[in-house]
Amino acid sequence: TSFNLSSNARMALNEFVYDPNGNSNATLFNLSKGTFAFVAGNIAKTGDMKIDTPVATMGIRGTTPHVEISDSGTVTFSTLIEPGKNT
Repeated sequence: TSFNLSSNARMALNEFVYDPNGNSNATLFNLSKGTFAFVAGNIAKTGDMKIDTPVATMGIRGTTPHVEISDSGTVTFSTLIEPGKNT
């Protein structure tokens, strides 16, 4: 998993459990401000990955999410197309 944060972002990593041979991996990111984008990686494929925002908690199962929380509190969620994939 790799991720990028905007310069004004506020993010907390509340939970991170990863065993490369396991299937009970877990991650919980709490994003309260700014922009956050990441490639989900093996945790999403072998466990439970979640992004918590002021309006919803999203389960990630293997994609590249882009989450933006504006100063007004509006949350925009989209998925990005990863290199080498066409959908």
